[in-house]
Amino acid sequence: MVKIKEGYVMSFTEQKEYDRLNALPRKTHGRVDYYFKPVTKYPARIYVFMHAEIWCDRNRRPMGLYYSFPFLSRPMNQQEIEYHHFNSRLCYHQYESWKHLLAAESREAQQLDLERPGTGQQFLTSLEGFQSTYSLKEDTRVSVINQLVKAQESYPPVASIDKNIDAEALDSVIVPSTISISSSLPKKGGCEISKSLQLCLPFGGD
Repeated sequence: MVKIKEGYVMSFTEQKEYDRLNALPRKTHGRVDYYFKPVTKYPARIYVFMHAEIWCDRNRRPMGLYYSFPFLSRPMNQQEIEYHHFNSRLCYHQYESWKHLLAAESREAQQLDLERPGTGQQFLTSLEGFQSTYSLKEDTRVSVINQLVKAQESYPPVASIDKNIDAEALDSVIVPSTISISSSLPKKGGCEISKSLQLCLPFGGD
């Protein structure tokens, strides 16, 4: 819903434009599309396009989504339609964390359930199911840190083991199964974690 700050006085031009838009009939429906953009020089993101039915392919070109297709869509609720009725520009939101995306979409899903029972919850369940398919940087970073903490608690340190140990003794050494974690870390901020893994895995590699 459009809310005007209490005590705010519109100028003559603002009031005239508001009255003009307010007199126009509201749209009866709208669509929200969800696009995933893999990591490039920017982190991976999920774009949420409001009133997606009026977006042309060329409008998505600046985001690098000219040839892309949405992985999920849902109808807009009436509050969203009312809010964007006064927005004369194309609108989209972008997220780099599933946590923030799901928090925002859960509120819209609740409103959608009030208008069309079951629709909002069904959409939210579908959206949550894409978390394993489309990984975002912030969620990956938190997941890797949690895995490292768990690995450190589960396995004894092996950095002090003699590198000249013979093959038979080497077979009895327990090596943490976290070798592949460092490959999923971003270049920035992942250096320190990668180094700690190398200390824990003196036998990994050639």
